[in-house]
Amino acid sequence: MDETGFRIGIPGGERVIVPRAANELYTPSPENRTSITILEAVSAVGKVIPPVLVIPGKIHMDSWYHANLQGTELVLLSDSGFSNSQLALRWLEHFAKHTASENIRVLLLDSHVSHTSHDFIIAAEAYNIIIYTFPSHLTHVLQPLDVGVFQPYKHWHR
Repeated sequence: MDETGFRIGIPGGERVIVPRAANELYTPSPENRTSITILEAVSAVGKVIPPVLVIPGKIHMDSWYHANLQGTELVLLSDSGFSNSQLALRWLEHFAKHTASENIRVLLLDSHVSHTSHDFIIAAEAYNIIIYTFPSHLTHVLQPLDVGVFQPYKHWHR
């Protein structure tokens, strides 16, 4: 399991061609864009676990949701658009629900404070989920989701 934040609103992965004589070029400001967090989990047996999105807001708006959504995704709200301990518990509940067919599960994740809180550990125990946290400062080496799953998000939403 891993999470990443990215900004939406201005697609990345585009090239802009301008004349050499151009002295000024307008580039959109990153401050104008909305930051969201996506939490993903990949199963070693190939089972798909629906994503969880954390977006800034206080109430859900119908206009946020596209008709192509399958309904298994979980959209959570936070004031900042970033995950926190309460939202991590909601994610764990979502994970447990979508992996309930497995008797015991092993969950590999970083050692963020929301993943090592007493409530998170107790809830994982109740769901028969064994938690293994990666050593600090090594998640960039040990997190395959950064390349395989998050790279396309980062490419199109810088």
